[in-house]
Amino acid sequence: MYVVLCQDLALCRFSWVRMNGFKGQGSLVWDSSFGILQLLSSSYIAEGSESEELEGFVTVTPQFKEVTIRKWLEKLEYGDPLLGEEEYELLEEEKFRTDFGTVLVPVVEELEGFVKPLVDRVVVDEDCPDVIDYYYKRESYDLALQAGTGIKKVTGTGSYLYEQEVTISAELADSTAEHSYTWDKWTKKTDDGEVDFATKQSGYKFTMPAEDVTLKANATESTNSYKQIIQKRYEKADGTFTDWEDV
Repeated sequence: MYVVLCQDLALCRFSWVRMNGFKGQGSLVWDSSFGILQLLSSSYIAEGSESEELEGFVTVTPQFKEVTIRKWLEKLEYGDPLLGEEEYELLEEEKFRTDFGTVLVPVVEELEGFVKPLVDRVVVDEDCPDVIDYYYKRESYDLALQAGTGIKKVTGTGSYLYEQEVTISAELADSTAEHSYTWDKWTKKTDDGEVDFATKQSGYKFTMPAEDVTLKANATESTNSYKQIIQKRYEKADGTFTDWEDV
């Protein structure tokens, strides 16, 4: 068994020096059925002797390596990893065949709503891992809800993962003798002011975007109107009263 260094697995020409001083040379070809390099022809020669043909197999130490880069996205919902339920789903996979000493710097792009993983420089050598994984975790964003005039209570405030389903509701304030309230709409706070967001009062659902969100529940206030009637009557000399009459 011989150990050689080879740059090309299709055909490798090599030479070696045996322990007993004999020198040899020959050609190799890749044998896919065995997963090894097969010695096609070779010879060794000692001083004063004739060449002799050898056959057999050799162990090859390649000077390159195939490295697979995989990128994974965190799922919104997943079960117990101990039960084989995966926490991430494969985004993409790339394979690189590079020479030893090559420095790989994988391109890990920014993805909206995900935390960009840290990228390490990978020096390709025999100790380099065959598969390198990068994991994108979902960002969390805050939802703030405000109660406008005529709103007693809002629900749904909290922190949510990117693309998570959110449910919000608003409860109207109780009417009084002077005022009553009817539902209007949800508005969203932006850099340019408030804009309309949704019309449904209770149980409105939406998908969390890749940003913090502030929503306001709005109601329309009505002033209750009523008619005040003032009446009068007079007492008669006999102690009785006249009928009531408007003033």
